[in-house]
Amino acid sequence: MQAGKTTIAIIGGTGALGAGLARHLARAGHAIVIGSRSADKADAAAQALAVSGGTVKPRGAGNADAAKAAEIVFVTVPWANHAAILDEIAPHVAGKLVVDTTVPLVPPRVARVQMPPEGSAALAAQKRLGTGVRVVSAFHNVAAHKLQKDEAIDCDVLIFGDDPKDREVVLELAKGLPAVSADPDQLLLVVGNLVSNAVQAMPEGGRLTVTTASGPEGLALSVGDTGAGIAAEHVGKIFEPLFTTKPRGIGLGLAVARSLSESNGATLTVESAPGRGSRFVMRFA
Repeated sequence: MQAGKTTIAIIGGTGALGAGLARHLARAGHAIVIGSRSADKADAAAQALAVSGGTVKPRGAGNADAAKAAEIVFVTVPWANHAAILDEIAPHVAGKLVVDTTVPLVPPRVARVQMPPEGSAALAAQKRLGTGVRVVSAFHNVAAHKLQKDEAIDCDVLIFGDDPKDREVVLELAKGLPAVSADPDQLLLVVGNLVSNAVQAMPEGGRLTVTTASGPEGLALSVGDTGAGIAAEHVGKIFEPLFTTKPRGIGLGLAVARSLSESNGATLTVESAPGRGSRFVMRFA
């Protein structure tokens, strides 16, 4: 199973941890279905997600429908509701990977973990769901506020499970944006050239934007500016060697940038319009 090509249900996705996980995973390009006992509440939570990096808009559903629609199911509910929620989704998770984030905190002393007879929340989930479901325990040590930030998780993520392949899938989900195998010096040259061009395109000032995003088409790095833009008749020529519109340019910068991009397994394209600026996109498949 390729973790980057799955639909993921977040059961309990209206809570702090569930919403944080949904945001983190959606920004990494995954299709997210937020599950709740109230489908309307789940849909509202999905609409509220501020996701710029994801390519598939999150949606909401009742718990059962969310679990049915997904290939990987996250359970992010309080221990008090754990058993009832598992019973609700059980008919729809046979053969699937269930990632349980639950910590068995029992009122009134919710600051202390009180282990169930099975030994852990994940073992209790495995017993309740049956051997046909692949249960992995993870993310229970990650604070919800860390997942609300637009950055990689900067702490250890504990992952427990019987199957090494399932643990690896969850590990990849925790990593967020996928790694790129490329020459860092060459990539630095490409990005440096694009940034330099963007600055030169805004002699009176403007906004320079450098972003990364991941989705079904791969990892993309974009460099954008709010400069004068590129004339339509020139857009198709700017990557050709010796073509330039600069008075003192020699027309090799973008040609070399594209060549280096391709040698590292990426494409380099441009989107531009006169008066609206330009955006160069380096995409790794």
